Amino acid sequence: MNKDKKSIKRDILEKFRTVNQTQDYTLPPLWLEYQYIDRLDKHEKKLCKQAINDLVKRGIVEQVKHPMPNLRLTEKGIALIN
Repeated sequence: MNKDKKSIKRDILEKFRTVNQTQDYTLPPLWLEYQYIDRLDKHEKKLCKQAINDLVKRGIVEQVKHPMPNLRLTEKGIALIN
């Protein structure tokens, strides 16, 4: 199934909805890189980078680097998924 940028954003936000919110509103470690992005084809991987950049620019998520690269929901993102 080919994913477009909108469906990738939806997948990422849906994962935030399903994870335990006591985890500082971050995705499970390595989920994005190894369980999601690795399953995308070359074109979808480019779209995924664009989708993440769009979510960051809109203030819905922020990129975190420590202890490993990941995404964290912002206050705006938390309000969006609730």
